[in-house]
Amino acid sequence: MLYLSLVAFVAVRVAAVLLGPAAAAVLVFDALATRRVGFAVAAVAALALGLVPPHRDPPTGVPGTLSGTVVAVEAPPDEPVRIKLAAPRFDGQAVADPLSVRFTVLDDVPAVGDAIAFEATLEQKRAYLDPSPFPPEPGPPHGIGLSVPRPDPRGVPWNVALAIGLRANLTFDDPTVTALHRALVLGDRTELPPELRWAYQDTGLAHLLAISGFNLAVLGWGLYRILRWLCLRLPRLAQGGRPSAWAAAVSLLFVAAYTLSIMPSDATDRAMIGLGLALGAFVLNRRARGWRTLSVCFLVALGIDPGALMRPSFQLTFAASAALLASGPTVRRCRAWLEEP
Repeated sequence: MLYLSLVAFVAVRVAAVLLGPAAAAVLVFDALATRRVGFAVAAVAALALGLVPPHRDPPTGVPGTLSGTVVAVEAPPDEPVRIKLAAPRFDGQAVADPLSVRFTVLDDVPAVGDAIAFEATLEQKRAYLDPSPFPPEPGPPHGIGLSVPRPDPRGVPWNVALAIGLRANLTFDDPTVTALHRALVLGDRTELPPELRWAYQDTGLAHLLAISGFNLAVLGWGLYRILRWLCLRLPRLAQGGRPSAWAAAVSLLFVAAYTLSIMPSDATDRAMIGLGLALGAFVLNRRARGWRTLSVCFLVALGIDPGALMRPSFQLTFAASAALLASGPTVRRCRAWLEEP
């Protein structure tokens, strides 16, 4: 019943956001006609959320107070100063993270790790070139500094401080090596030279520079197996302490902290949802089934952002995951055939 209620919730929410309140109201009426309390509550809650206006970025060209933590600084001589802000907020509203800000003149350049606030305006970048039939989405905004930065009383968030520490430890003598390591470990591709980025694209390996399902699976599942092996070596945990649950809980917390500290992306968030469901099943002493986990991840991701259904990256994520699950029986039969005498 809980699973079917989740399906009803997501169906009404997607209909309300993509098709309008009238289509969602029809689904709500059908849910009420079933006379099931779970369906009715889920459908009405989804309709209420679908009618809430979606999150929109602050207006462009309007002065306001911009704040955040400095994570990168570019100050070439006789040129505008560019800084990159993590966890930025414009008049108290969160904006695209990270945010690039340009100062025409800035005598006192802030250092990496400083929490600053200043007057600025937001400008919209041009829309990305998208060959799909869907309307192109505008690029993330960038800031134009209008005043001298001052200390931000909010301070530095813990995940931003952790990210700055990781970036500092991934610094080498060669700037290209530094940029490549930060792209592979933190998903930060902003410092990659164009020639290197084009080389990854031309060879079909650009996906290696994105933190997505493969990276989190290796990190989270590998850590879980190592911790489970260690817990089985402790007599108290091995005999009655549920070693799988402890290993899954610690792995889930570690991967969640890592996800909050790297360059954010939709693919990383979807992978975190799937890994959280799989490891959460071990914490609750339940078995994680592949198709059920994938379907719940699909519903949760759509419940959070119904508009993602129309994005090619969302469609490719679940198409590739479904293909891996569908190929499982064939792989097992091939493995059994190879292991025969």
